[in-house]
Amino acid sequence: MLLKDKIAIVTGASGGLGLAIATSFAEHGCKVVTSDVTDDQGEKAAAGLRDQGYDVRYSHCDVTKRADIQALIDFTVETHGRLDIMMANAGIVTVSDPLDLSEEDYDKVMAVNLKGVFLSGQLAARQMLTQPEEVDGSKGNIINRASAKAVLTIPGIAPCVRWKGGVNRWTNAFAIRLAQDGFPVNQVLAQMIARDSAKLSGFDGAQLVYPEGVALPPGTRLRNPRLADSRRRIAERGVAGFYDGPTAAAVVTAMNEGGHPVSRAQFADYEPQWKRPLCSVYRGRVVLSAPPPQ
Repeated sequence: MLLKDKIAIVTGASGGLGLAIATSFAEHGCKVVTSDVTDDQGEKAAAGLRDQGYDVRYSHCDVTKRADIQALIDFTVETHGRLDIMMANAGIVTVSDPLDLSEEDYDKVMAVNLKGVFLSGQLAARQMLTQPEEVDGSKGNIINRASAKAVLTIPGIAPCVRWKGGVNRWTNAFAIRLAQDGFPVNQVLAQMIARDSAKLSGFDGAQLVYPEGVALPPGTRLRNPRLADSRRRIAERGVAGFYDGPTAAAVVTAMNEGGHPVSRAQFADYEPQWKRPLCSVYRGRVVLSAPPPQ
């Protein structure tokens, strides 16, 4: 097990996707510290995993507060001696017409979903940089929860589109910086999970992309275990873990069945516009654009 005895933090893990990720990490040998603001539910979820024989602890953390995240990291290091993986998963969804969205709701989504990723990554990286390298030469791994909505717009969840796009670009910039220190920052562009599908099922704007409120990744709806497995694979092996996994296989199968022949190696090597190098030329002008983390 590549994750055996690695130390991981998973934020927003009292239930849903976060708990699925924490469970997947634990099943593959990780020692996991989960966090959330719903303490009773979080403690109960962690206790349930401990009852199954996994090393999982819970600690309260409001990701909008720097002090809370620092306390979470300090607790993890005091308990386990180091931090290897930061899974910045905490996030909320607000469903509203853009013209009716309140400033309060907008600020809340930005604070949890965008600022929380920034603080989690920054403080985790500072801790990882103080640690000796592992046997495999790594200092750690930071994974941010992003979304296909970073590049796919649904009018009724305008705040999500805004923060997902922000996480996408922040991850790119952060990854370039930390590449200098030899460890990766990754993001997962996830589709809607079952819980979000239910929340959006009655919103007309969602029908533009999700007929009858059902998410449309290649094949069937992407559920928590599949997404959790993808993130576990990325934590183990970086982006190669994703391209070797079942989600990439489903994409390749769907493309071939749809009349677009492609191998898994070609899918992994595909270089769309947004993956081009930092410097390119457009209409005679030099354009700087950050590629995604590798």
